[in-house]
Order: sequence, then structure tokens, then C-alpha cells
Amino acid sequence: MSEDQLSNTEREIWAAPPYALAGTAVTVITKTYGASSVDLLLADYRLDYLVPAASEGPGFRMDGTPAGRAFAAQEPVLRPPGDGGDWDLHLPLAVRGDRLGVLTVSLPDEPARETRQELMALATILSRALKIADEGTDYSGVSGEGTASRSPRRSSGTSCPGARGCAMSTTWPGSSNPRTPSGATTSTGRPPRTT
Repeated sequence: MSEDQLSNTEREIWAAPPYALAGTAVTVITKTYGASSVDLLLADYRLDYLVPAASEGPGFRMDGTPAGRAFAAQEPVLRPPGDGGDWDLHLPLAVRGDRLGVLTVSLPDEPARETRQELMALATILSRALKIADEGTDYSGVSGEGTASRSPRRSSGTSCPGARGCAMSTTWPGSSNPRTPSGATTSTGRPPRTT
């Protein structure tokens, strides 16, 4: 890959509106790097599940999975193909210690060192963009559908059983503070500070 391809990919990610960020990132990375698939997985609030942000697929427990190892260790994990499958590169998404999720890129051939480095750089860029989209909007996640729900996204059936929420951001009804249910208090008994 060339410096121009990395720059163009970064430019497209930053140009995406918050509600289309996940879908745009998946599309542009797939196209630019010839990936078989790209999954943007966000961690639920309890940090137990990874939930696809750009597709309607179910979430899964991260324990014992390559994506879960990348999330927990905050290090890339390269999984060789099984029976003639793809190479999976799991890249942690984090901003200043705040773990967001994992970017999984499936490639038909083993990625060269340069490609792995570029994808790690894109994971860092995507992490920042996700964090800004999360803090700068009240959308309940970053959907690739071109629409955004303003209601809290909670677990639904098999995707995150028992999890309180499966989206990166939630504005709770009756509360102006994302991630804070109405009437919540801190350990001192005061309402949480909103900024």
C-alpha cells in the first residue's frame, strides 16, 4: 500500500458523518485492502461482549476468542486460516486507555508487515473518530445504515444476553448524559456530573 492509499482511507473515515462512520470505515477498508470482510466490533458496557457496529449480526462473548484476546491485551492478533479460509487480523480499538472494541480484517493472503502496520494505524484513526462521534452526538451507536436511533440500544435476545447495553453510546430516556440512566447517582449520592 502506498502513503496515498492510507491518506485517502483516513480522509474518507474522517469525512463520514457519525451515523455512517462504521459502515463507511468497513466499506473503505474492504475496498482499499482487498479484504474478504471487515468487522467493526464494539464492546458492551460490561466488557463481556463484542457487538458488530456495521451489521445486524449477533454479538458474542469475547472470552476465549482471538478478537477478545486483542481487546484484552490491546495488541494485534493475527490468526492463520483454518481449512483454506482467510487470515484474520484483530486490531484493538482504544483511545487513551479507553477500550472501545476490535477491528477485524479478513484477508485472503497473509498480510505483509507493511499492511499490518497500515491497518494498525487505521485502527488508531478509527478509534479516535469513533470516540469523537460518541462524545459529539447522542446517537445510540454508529450504524452503517445511514440512520440513527435516538433511543437506548439494549440487549436483544442472543446478541448480548444479560448485558445492560450493547452500543458504544446511549442517551438514556430522561437523562442528557450518555451512559447514565435517569436518576443515577454517584457513590456520594449526588447525580453524576455532566459536561
